[in-house]
Amino acid sequence: MFTRTLSRTWFPGSRNQNLPIRALTADVYSRRGFRTFPLTTTAPPRRSHTKPMDAVAQLKETDVGTILFPTVGIFAPLLESRRAEIKDAVKTYKYGATDRHQLDVYLPSSQSGTKAPILFFLYGGGFVQGARQLPAPIDLAYGNLGTYFAKHGFVTVVADYQLAPSVTFPAPAEDLRDAVAWVVDNAAEVGSGKVELDTEKVFVIGHSAGGVHLLTSLLHPPVLAGPAGDKYKKALKGAVALSPPYRSGLVMLRSGSVRFFAHFCRTENLRFGSKSGISEPRTENSVRFGSVRPVLS
Repeated sequence: MFTRTLSRTWFPGSRNQNLPIRALTADVYSRRGFRTFPLTTTAPPRRSHTKPMDAVAQLKETDVGTILFPTVGIFAPLLESRRAEIKDAVKTYKYGATDRHQLDVYLPSSQSGTKAPILFFLYGGGFVQGARQLPAPIDLAYGNLGTYFAKHGFVTVVADYQLAPSVTFPAPAEDLRDAVAWVVDNAAEVGSGKVELDTEKVFVIGHSAGGVHLLTSLLHPPVLAGPAGDKYKKALKGAVALSPPYRSGLVMLRSGSVRFFAHFCRTENLRFGSKSGISEPRTENSVRFGSVRPVLS
């Protein structure tokens, strides 16, 4: 049995205190005045011969907030057994001016004789949290992702980006663009003499808020302007958006977590409906994915 104390966070003064937001990086919230309290999560018992995915299948709930920590409890011991392998594989670079402009690179162990494609992973976090290196017991999560794809021939990059409320739309998408442009410009250094990078075969996976930033980089023309935008367009060959919000009428806006969106977009005028809670905010910074076509073909 694997038990670990994590943290749960909610917004003080929100309309619904029963809608906690799980915080993977509690320090981010504490610096911004949010309250945290310990949450001890015990994963379901798993025999040594039980495969992790079989153990996950035993979880009866489907809500992400309910199954997140038990899933962590299932996989954390497995990742812990590979800690040395994961930690030894990473090399960190800085692609911009702030501490949030850093990226971790995972290289394939051997060169196959051809240039290696590049895979960027952009994590989520509700626009206000997240890091390429998370606290224990999930500190190996993105490292595991990086080493997995590196073993399959990709130069894998997990990049930090700036978070709200320090920045607003479309700054995180610009960070993604700049990170890709930096890797393209510094391909020889990133390859460390071991791997030759194919700077015209860049793929990006964006999860949740990371998916929003990825789609913004494709759909918002100002992000693609200038030399960095030209490099981004030339390099990008594929994009995968994993479970991003495509419309505003989601729990993110209807619940107390509306501050996520308000901070990100600097929304000042929210229309509160008499029945549905919060209607779509009106802001020039909003990107309506259903009404525009991708800039990249």
